This record gives sequence, structure tokens and C-alpha cells, in this order.
Amino acid sequence: MKRRRTKYQGVYERKSEGKLFKGKPDICYDITYKHEGRKVWEKSGWLSEGYSAKLAADIRAERLRPLRHGEELPHEKKKAPFFKEAAERFLDWAKDNRTRAGQDEKIRYEKYFRQFDDKRMEQISSFDIERLKSDLSKQGLADATIKYVLVLIRQIYNKAILWGFYQGTKPFSGVKMPMP
Repeated sequence: MKRRRTKYQGVYERKSEGKLFKGKPDICYDITYKHEGRKVWEKSGWLSEGYSAKLAADIRAERLRPLRHGEELPHEKKKAPFFKEAAERFLDWAKDNRTRAGQDEKIRYEKYFRQFDDKRMEQISSFDIERLKSDLSKQGLADATIKYVLVLIRQIYNKAILWGFYQGTKPFSGVKMPMP
């Protein structure tokens, strides 16, 4: 789809290749602006939904107003923390609240979870957990050990949610725990 600039600054229109409105290709209005040094493209709406180039320009103005005054955009979500950050908080908590001052948890984290360090908590999927489970099984670990490793990941997520550090979902839906 090719975008065409309208008479309003930062507003572009593009024709639909399959969607018709009043016998003609429907038109979608997009807006663009800069945020944190990056160009952001945002879809405003379709002509068939009642949007126009003027309305798209008004939406763009609403987005730019808080940016000019140093405020956050209203639709922006807080970024999820990295798994490493949540694990570090959990391990600090484990020092005071677990047996052997959390040494077992720390060893398992360093041995099995380093692959998740550079991922945000929301980016870890149930597929990643299943892959970890499969890799541990291929290494010849006992089912009880695999279960303990998976339970540890689940505890890190649960504590992060409980402490208000993370507000997303847990990647354990559909993951079956091994039976020791």
C-alpha cells in the first residue's frame, strides 16, 4: 500500500486493496510523529468508520500536546522488566526466606535460566518454557529436578506480580509439569 500525504502535516492516506466503501477503495488515515528520537506511525481510522484527514490531524495534535510538555503518551504501557531483574529481586528475597540462604535457587538460576536474562518477562512464552523443559530432559536430568526448575521460574513470576514489579501474564498456560 502506498501512502499519500494530505494537506494536513503528519497525516497520510492510503487506499485499501480489498475493502470498498461507496463503490471505491476505502481510505485509511495514518498519522506520524517523533517520540524519543524515533518516527512513530499510527493508524487513525478508515473513511468508512467516519474518520477524515481533519479528524486524523486532531488526533495527531492530541498525541503531540503531551510530548511537547514532557508528559507520557496516554496509550503507552509501562515496559515489562527483564527476567534478570525479577530473578535478582527474588534471589535477594530468598537469602532471608529460604533454606540454605537461597543457595539452591541461586545455583539453579545461574545454571539454567541465563537464556532468559535478555528477555523481558512478557516476551517469555509457554513455548520457551516447553523448550527449556525439553532441553533439560535431553541433558538427562531427573523429572523431579526439571519440575523444581520450572517451579522456580513460576515462583519468580508469582513474586514479581505480588510485589507489583510485573503486571503481565505468566507463561505457564499449557505447560505440563513433569511427574517425578
